[in-house]
Amino acid sequence: MPAQPPLSGTPVGAGRRFGAARFTVVALILAALWVVLNEVDPGSWIVGVPSILLGAWLACLLPPSTNWVRSPLGVLRFAPFFLGQSLLGSWDVALRALRPSLPIAPAFLSYRTRLPPGAARVLFFDAITLLPGTLSAELDGDQVVVHAVDAGAAPREGIEDLERRVARLFGLELQ
Repeated sequence: MPAQPPLSGTPVGAGRRFGAARFTVVALILAALWVVLNEVDPGSWIVGVPSILLGAWLACLLPPSTNWVRSPLGVLRFAPFFLGQSLLGSWDVALRALRPSLPIAPAFLSYRTRLPPGAARVLFFDAITLLPGTLSAELDGDQVVVHAVDAGAAPREGIEDLERRVARLFGLELQ
């Protein structure tokens, strides 16, 4: 049997410190979630404590992300837009279901995002579905395929606006 080549690369967890502060924060968040879900049932802690400790330990094995939102003010600016678009999108779908006379001209649109790969691009892709009359259909590299209920309703402007807002949320300059 031929000799196997040695494994290359860095083992999972190598070079990272298992921070006690990070473990504590994650464990407290998981414990709070456990309390919300189990209404402070003392018997639930038999399962809860080991689950919380295991969850916090596993979370600490993951590399910390540097690609997350950097601005609490950005979140406060994005939240009303996000909620407003959610309501408008829901309203649009309800109206089209109840009023068949509203225009429907479905089409697939291709949009090249300028956001870098990572959390910003994923949020952008997921949030497109909240825009009225749109649904994210596929993400392939920097190409996003969007299904529009009415292609004549200019969904591209809404998508471009969303992309700018997501870029600001993550403190990014669009390429």
